[in-house]
Amino acid sequence: TDSLDIRGTNTLEFSDETPDTREQFNTLSSDLYKILIQPVADEVSKKEKLVIIPNGVLYYLPFQVLGYEDSDKSIHYLIKDYEILYTNKLRFGFQYAENVDFRIVALGNADNSLPFAETEVMEIKNIYPDAKVYLREDATRDKVINIPDDYNILHLATHGILDYNNFENSYLILAADPEKNDDGRLKIEDIYQIQNLDLYNIVTLSACETAVSFEMLEGWPVTTASAFLDLGVVTVIASLWSVDDEATNILMKKFYENLKTMNKLTALTHAQLELVNHPKYSHPYYWSPFLFIGDWR
Repeated sequence: TDSLDIRGTNTLEFSDETPDTREQFNTLSSDLYKILIQPVADEVSKKEKLVIIPNGVLYYLPFQVLGYEDSDKSIHYLIKDYEILYTNKLRFGFQYAENVDFRIVALGNADNSLPFAETEVMEIKNIYPDAKVYLREDATRDKVINIPDDYNILHLATHGILDYNNFENSYLILAADPEKNDDGRLKIEDIYQIQNLDLYNIVTLSACETAVSFEMLEGWPVTTASAFLDLGVVTVIASLWSVDDEATNILMKKFYENLKTMNKLTALTHAQLELVNHPKYSHPYYWSPFLFIGDWR
């Protein structure tokens, strides 16, 4: 099998063509569906959205890959029936306004190793011509911390580095700025320096393992994503594992295209379904790590 170009520190190897591997995945998917979804299937059958309030290790499970066997023995994924979001509260404080004017600042390929992350940012610029973009050496931590007040979406397409020994040392890779003695590492403590995050509608962490914490504690784990939520960001899109560079580019481009005509959750769901039907990227590895956390509207 070939190693994948990922937005993290480790490569992942697998072959979707190996029958045993696929069969094991399908068995696990259907077994978990029977435990977690089937008991309430009748109650939610006429709903369009599922709000997941996970606890403990369930936080690390992408519910969208659970499913049941179709007649052809393939898995009918839950994402085909529901739009799925995650939250740690039942009531949202954000008052949704129709026709939101999305004003985007996007940073990508800060270390010049992720060509599709750079393409991703430029495609956002094509979709939203007023977007402000920073690439390669211009994608610095200072740019993130000092974003002007007139933006309401932050998109970071870069590497995410997870420190399992001390999660607070986990970081996103941005461009180093030697003149300011800045190594370019955006840690959780740096997120708390960003001004006016409570005005942000979306923060998209298009990187690896941004929704992951090593500690398997009950409740809502502290992660890069949760730091943004704690500071008032309405919605965070973050990942559970190392994500593929090219597949993520396809996903994010479709998400921002959809955002022109759909609410945020529908836009991400349809983007993921695009990959479900993609000849190269149909495996859940490519499309299911990204979680929609927060207010769907």
